[in-house]
Amino acid sequence: NAASVSGVTDGDVYLMFYRRDWLENESLRRRFEDRFEAPLEVPRTWEELDRTLEFIHAPNEGRYGGALFRTPSYIAWEFWTRLHGKGLFPVADDMTPLLDADEAVAAGEELVAASRWLQPGARVDGLFENWSAYRSLDVFCNIGWGGSQKAFNAEGSPLRGRLAHGPTPGGVIAGTARPISYFNWGWNYTVPRSAAQPELAAEFARFATLGEAATEAVRAPGGVFDPFRSEHYADEEVEAVYSAEFLEVHQASMRSAVPDFYLAGRGRYFDVLGRFLDRANRGELEVRRALALVAKAWERITENEGRERQVARWLELKARYPEPLRSVLRSERA
Repeated sequence: NAASVSGVTDGDVYLMFYRRDWLENESLRRRFEDRFEAPLEVPRTWEELDRTLEFIHAPNEGRYGGALFRTPSYIAWEFWTRLHGKGLFPVADDMTPLLDADEAVAAGEELVAASRWLQPGARVDGLFENWSAYRSLDVFCNIGWGGSQKAFNAEGSPLRGRLAHGPTPGGVIAGTARPISYFNWGWNYTVPRSAAQPELAAEFARFATLGEAATEAVRAPGGVFDPFRSEHYADEEVEAVYSAEFLEVHQASMRSAVPDFYLAGRGRYFDVLGRFLDRANRGELEVRRALALVAKAWERITENEGRERQVARWLELKARYPEPLRSVLRSERA
């Protein structure tokens, strides 16, 4: 029952991390170009990334394609970008789920197939285990956000200065390869209706999200806040923590990101999506069956929340998708 949201405090947009030394390795580049007749470079689409993961992956040599998340709590993150990369919104304008449409099923099947090219702990690693694996194993790519970069770029990290960055991949939509940047979480300050001193709370929120206080929070190497205001990207101390290349990709991704499913009941929607994607990834269900069950569950959640209100919320959220992506994504089945 928040009375107001006083300000965003955290720029948690997802992007990709790649081993720069592998992208620049002449032997790998020649072999890749011979096989695919394309350069080895930062992928723009999931199709490009998946073939790169397969090419790189050589467990017998101690080399792995990716450290992408596969736990029930996190697996839906990747599916969200793969789904949009197929040119599809997650729901129709009346909130009918599109998660069991052919394109969505293809996105899920490709996610499951890509699990073959991941480091051995990907299925069980949580956030900090994922960071540890990426720092300690020879792994080509990972997905993350500013907090990930702070960990990878910290003094003493074996990855410091060795990473290239790119937006989360997307797909070929309306004839154009389009990355799908994705803003998932991040923190903000709210003032509840029950606040004893709402004016004081609002003043604190303004203090914490504007000016020097916010910049100090972003500068902190061990802090939790990532850049979210234009001045953060021009700050020399912030650049020292994150690196100039990361900040360039991060700022562009912040400007072009698709939103998470910010509706009432978001946690329930994503909980069921993650659980059934996990079952499909484990081979317990076919992807099509898993997503059909998710679609039915989403219908029940929408009814419980009130379809009319959810439709209004969705249309407002949909209007916030970045152009030109919003105009080429479909809200109905093919």
